[in-house]
Amino acid sequence: MRIGVSSSPSPSGLMQVTLQGHENNEYQDFLAEESPLELVIQGVPYAVFMRTPGHDLDLITGFLFTERIIEELDDISVLTTCETHPDKRVHLQLASGVQVPKPRRSMITSSCGLCSLTMLTTSSEVRQPSPAIAKELTRLELNSALSTFDKTARLFTLTGGAHAAALFSRSGELMCLREDIGRHNAVDKVIGAALRNPQLDLSAMWLLVSSRAGYEIVSKASAAGVRALVTIGAASSGAHRLSLNTGLPLYSFTRVNRTHFHMNQPKQSDD
Repeated sequence: MRIGVSSSPSPSGLMQVTLQGHENNEYQDFLAEESPLELVIQGVPYAVFMRTPGHDLDLITGFLFTERIIEELDDISVLTTCETHPDKRVHLQLASGVQVPKPRRSMITSSCGLCSLTMLTTSSEVRQPSPAIAKELTRLELNSALSTFDKTARLFTLTGGAHAAALFSRSGELMCLREDIGRHNAVDKVIGAALRNPQLDLSAMWLLVSSRAGYEIVSKASAAGVRALVTIGAASSGAHRLSLNTGLPLYSFTRVNRTHFHMNQPKQSDD
């Protein structure tokens, strides 16, 4: 297996622009970068991602895993950026015996991870979390993680137009954080980063995402097998139902020191 080194943002996924404000006053601002990345599998174009450049190999690895194209990292023989267009194309060779799937979508936009699907994955097809349900997260633990998250998610702070996803250990330590203009891309990036790092165990960590808890975010978190999902935005009904069906603890509409938030903690059996 040969997997290239994941690229870092360039620079920090930002584009500086001159804008016109009130009373025609010009000012400098930052925008989150958004540009296409093509995935080529076994020499054949497979999909195009609209993403924020940086950590592209993490993005593709996470996407392959949450889309069930691969079951483990060893299913990848070679994953590397293109020699001629490293910022625009990634090449993938699957391991012997791993079938190249039929494309379920041709364009993965930054706004939605499901809108371009030609076939929907049902909750029964996602990976089930480990039988050991994470202990209930306390408000103190949530506040601590949210404070760390706010200080670390730089792209959103500078642009107001990006999302972040982070993995925390059971003790509340920030283990990995990735940002992208697409919420599902940010989740795939952080999941891919964990898969590519043998020191990070997804089943021992919980995931914090800056977006709302939509169906596709719960689906990816369930597929990754994390112990719990926390989102800053509210949950949708589809996300609520899917988290119950998969046994994934879901905490949504969370903010530092917020008194009320949505907690969907599946009950443990007595067995």
